[in-house]
Amino acid sequence: MVAEARRRRIAGADRDRAAFIAAMGISRELDALISTVKFERLHVLTRPELYRFGIDTRPLAETTWRLEKGARPFISKIAAVKKESDASFRTMEWRLYCENKKRVPLMFAGEIDASAAGKKTILIAASADMSKQAGGPPVRFGKYEVWNGAVDPDMVKAVLASHSLQVRETTPEPEGRADVTSFNIDTTGLASVWTQLGTSCTSVATGPAKPWPANSLQPTPWTDNPWTAGGTLPNASATPAATQSP
Repeated sequence: MVAEARRRRIAGADRDRAAFIAAMGISRELDALISTVKFERLHVLTRPELYRFGIDTRPLAETTWRLEKGARPFISKIAAVKKESDASFRTMEWRLYCENKKRVPLMFAGEIDASAAGKKTILIAASADMSKQAGGPPVRFGKYEVWNGAVDPDMVKAVLASHSLQVRETTPEPEGRADVTSFNIDTTGLASVWTQLGTSCTSVATGPAKPWPANSLQPTPWTDNPWTAGGTLPNASATPAATQSP
């Protein structure tokens, strides 16, 4: 009797869950996944699963800008961008470091799109003044690509005055053509975090002086972000490249 009552309760709970998922417009694939996860185990939905199940169908999901304090403070934003070829996502990160000799180090890092062929170029432009651009060909480190550079005060002002930054990836194709992919990342909150970075940089500057870069870039593991992309970013200590002219 007890076992039968328990079976009926579980069956009723399964029906209620399935009905709720359907009412929310979420794919029944989620219900099928739930039935395979044991009670004592934890399954965190990945960004591709959120998209595939219809829970969050944004092609671009991004964090807010945040300040990372330490020996070399920086501000960063992480985004997961859907690939055009399938339902998978690429995780990317942008960082701005303390100003050095009126130049601000800027770093971009992202997972390499295995489906893309050819050497790409990455450019970032400020929406307030699209002539203000930075970027170039990234360097590959395993399954990641990294671009290190530095921008001038005018570029920083344009970025802080912008509502978004346009990211444009260009990959050459045969016959002189090019495959261009672009998307915008939000700059909401960037100005206030930039001010906080300035305070942190001033505090660090009171310590022993060290030439830039004081140490290799050691990005925070991406497992700290909401999409749990596996692995850590590579160390990159390349000399900053010159900012490209528009």
